[in-house]
Amino acid sequence: MQVESPNRERWLRRLGPIAGVILVVVAVLVGLVATGLVGWADSVCNGTTAEIAAKRHDLRHTLGILWILVAIAPAACAAIAGWRNRRLWPWATVAGACLVMGGYQAIAAQPGTWCLY
Repeated sequence: MQVESPNRERWLRRLGPIAGVILVVVAVLVGLVATGLVGWADSVCNGTTAEIAAKRHDLRHTLGILWILVAIAPAACAAIAGWRNRRLWPWATVAGACLVMGGYQAIAAQPGTWCLY
C-alpha cells in the first residue's frame, strides 16, 4: 500500500486551478481570434440590402454560437470545482461573462466593410 505524501497532495490540489486558468485563457484567446476571422469572413463590399441582411444574420448567429462554446471551458471548470468542493463562483463568473459577450455580439454585431480591392 502506497501512502501519498502531503506535499504531493498539496501540489496536485494547486494544479487544478492553474490548469483551469490556462484552459480558460486559451479558450478566450481562440474566441477573440475567431471573432475577428468571422467578422472578416462576413464582411460586405457594395452589397445589396438583402445581401447585407443575410450577412448580418450569419454573423450574429455565428458569434452567438462561438461565445457559447467559449463559455463551456469555464463552466466545465466550475463543475469540476463544485464536484471537488472548491470555490466555483470565479469560474461561473467568467462563464457568465462569456455568455454576456456572446449575447451582446449576437444582438449588436454588424457586417464589416473590409474590402481587399
